Amino acid sequence: MPLFDTFALDIERSPREHLDHVCSNFWRAYQRGELTEDEAQSLAELARDRQRPKPSFKPLPSPQPRRPPRSPDRQRSLERRRRLSAAGMMPPGLAAQFTVGERAVLYVIARQVKLRGQCDLYIDQIAAFAGVGRTTCRNAQRAAKRLGLILIDERRLSARYNDANKVTIISREWLVWLAHGQKETVKNVNPTHQPKFRWEPPKQIRNPQQAVEPPSDTNRVASG
Repeated sequence: MPLFDTFALDIERSPREHLDHVCSNFWRAYQRGELTEDEAQSLAELARDRQRPKPSFKPLPSPQPRRPPRSPDRQRSLERRRRLSAAGMMPPGLAAQFTVGERAVLYVIARQVKLRGQCDLYIDQIAAFAGVGRTTCRNAQRAAKRLGLILIDERRLSARYNDANKVTIISREWLVWLAHGQKETVKNVNPTHQPKFRWEPPKQIRNPQQAVEPPSDTNRVASG
């Protein structure tokens, strides 16, 4: 092994407190003509890099696991989930392909689409309105997208952060159902005037002789 490689290996493997002894050895070899000036300069730079203190990097705190949101009242969430799933915001043929929780999620999406043309709520908001968890909300959207019912536009802000997705309904059957399937009853402000009839009990006849008697035969003849 050449002498230069031997000194370079000693610099890399020697402890930092022994580098001064290694440096003095290769400078002596340079004075004896065993190393060239360029080789000695390269060894000096290598030793200088080893003697520099390495910057201390503080380890980043480990990310805490995200705590799943829980409903403060699970019974009310269950009732809301059942009520929304039976609200009839989807055709029966499409609704039969989803669970109760997934139908509640699609109700929230359909309500936003009917009012605003699209649903741009966050996953947590949709899950809270529907009374379900984040997993059920995601599963409902994935299933509806796989069946070709909705279109999800993901809005990424960076590698780790996303904005709320835009969800639109592309199923013609579902859109027609939202437009004409549900009818709201409107109370008539000016109802038709109806006459009021007053019921009175029949009067009792105190004197039976006052009752109307049928005409006698004589009266019939006279009239004839």
